Amino acid sequence: MVLLDLDLPRMDGRTFLRRVKAQPQFENLKMVVLTSSKLDSDMREVMELKAKAYLVKPIDLYGFFRLVEDLQKYLDEEQK
Repeated sequence: MVLLDLDLPRMDGRTFLRRVKAQPQFENLKMVVLTSSKLDSDMREVMELKAKAYLVKPIDLYGFFRLVEDLQKYLDEEQK
């Protein structure tokens, strides 16, 4: 799994996602977008690019810990 921010310093996260998913060897790679954007248009675009999930960054540390725990549960379920 790759956690991807939409606001990368040198390349936009959407561009990165598009390039990675265009490579046959990476088409099954799970890309999870973790961003501060709550825009529906961003979420739709990312999901059309075949991201596995679109997660909005929590605003506090407790929320971030919960997000990490949820991601761990998701990974554990995927491995079963």
